[in-house]
Amino acid sequence: MRPDDRDGLRVYRFESLPERVDALVTTRLGGIDLSRAARDTHADRVFGAYDVPREAAWCVQVHSDVVTAVDAPGVVEGTDALITDTPGLPLCVIMADCVPVLLYDPVHHALGLLHAGWQGTVARLASTTVRAMAGRFGSDPATLLAAIGPSIGPDEYEVGTDVVERARAAYGEDAPLLRPHPEDGKAYFDLWGANAHDLRSAGVERIEVAGISTATALDEFYSWRVARDVGRFATIATLR
Repeated sequence: MRPDDRDGLRVYRFESLPERVDALVTTRLGGIDLSRAARDTHADRVFGAYDVPREAAWCVQVHSDVVTAVDAPGVVEGTDALITDTPGLPLCVIMADCVPVLLYDPVHHALGLLHAGWQGTVARLASTTVRAMAGRFGSDPATLLAAIGPSIGPDEYEVGTDVVERARAAYGEDAPLLRPHPEDGKAYFDLWGANAHDLRSAGVERIEVAGISTATALDEFYSWRVARDVGRFATIATLR
């Protein structure tokens, strides 16, 4: 990813996406917090600085495997993934450790954006979103461009027995996504690798992984795992 600094703010942009899709990941620099309580004022600053249309579709995440198609701005309840082929409509998900995954179809000019915590990851929301785009827009997974944004890294995401069991059930015993932890029954869960694995299983071949861990890049990103009561940053993507 590459930084883009404007008006005292910083966002990151994916290297692999073409100009027809405008995608950015916000940071906390400049005091930006895009949690629901602070969103109105802070979103205006970000959208103004980076020329993002003000009327956006915001995903109210519930750690589900629900995908919702949108063609108008607003707050979308009870879903963790948004898809659209409407130009000029920003899709927005917020996070503070969970994984943002962006999907772009350059053939049908369609977009998907999802929020995958551990629950969405073991529910395989990424591949569900790929199938939703195929069903609604005719997207061929082999032509999709995928990008996995900043989120908690595989060296920091410690999980207990319940998550270990769910991850093994979802990805199999042999998937190299769980690294042993010194405490019995625990493991480190590679959310980046799991979502990339899920995308590849759905036929997506081109995947950019930011490789930025929110648990260590605390000067730029919020981490619920590290600090608990924190703000949120956002991934915002718009078809041009």
